[in-house]
Amino acid sequence: MAALREGSVYDVSVEARQLLVDGLEVPAVHARPDGMPTAGVVLHPDIGGLRPLFEDMARRLATHGLAVSVIEPWAFQPESVSWSSIEQRLAHVADLVDSQQMDMLAAAADLLVVEDDVARVSVLGFCMGGHYNAQGRVGRSLRRRGLVLRTDPHARSVAGTGAPHRAARGSRARCARRSRSSVRTTR
Repeated sequence: MAALREGSVYDVSVEARQLLVDGLEVPAVHARPDGMPTAGVVLHPDIGGLRPLFEDMARRLATHGLAVSVIEPWAFQPESVSWSSIEQRLAHVADLVDSQQMDMLAAAADLLVVEDDVARVSVLGFCMGGHYNAQGRVGRSLRRRGLVLRTDPHARSVAGTGAPHRAARGSRARCARRSRSSVRTTR
C-alpha cells in the first residue's frame, strides 16, 4: 500500500481536539504547518473512524502546507457502537444521521477557517465518508452554513489517488472517475 509522501514543510503541529456539535463533544484531530497554511482540508474517515492512520494522514497533508481537521464520524452513536468492531459498525451504518455528519464536517471546517485563517476548505471522504461527497451533500450543506468550498489544485495533487471523489467548486461539483477499463477485479 502506498503512503502519502511528506512535503517540504517539516515543522507541523498535530493535536487532539474536541469540537462542540449540538452540545456533544466530537473527537477530532487538527494538524497544521507551523507557518501560514495555504488551504484547509477536512477529512471524513472510513468506517473505522478516527484512528492513527488518519492522524498520520493529517500530519502528512500538513507537511504540504495544508491545515487539516479529521472528525470522528461515530461520535453521535452510543459508545457500544462507536468503539465496536468493524463488523458491528457495518450493522449500524444506517443509524448515522446525514445532518449530524454535515454538522460535524461544518464544525471541522469552521475550526480551519477561524483558527488557521484559511479562505479555502476542501472535504475529502473515505469509504462511507465519500458517500457525502459523492452525492454532493457536503458542498451544498456547507454553503448553506456560509462556507464556500473551493478545490485547491495543490490539495488535489497531494491527496488525489485516482479514486473516485467529488470536489465542490463554487456551486458546481465535478467528479473525477477512473475509466472502467482501468478497474480490474481479482478473484
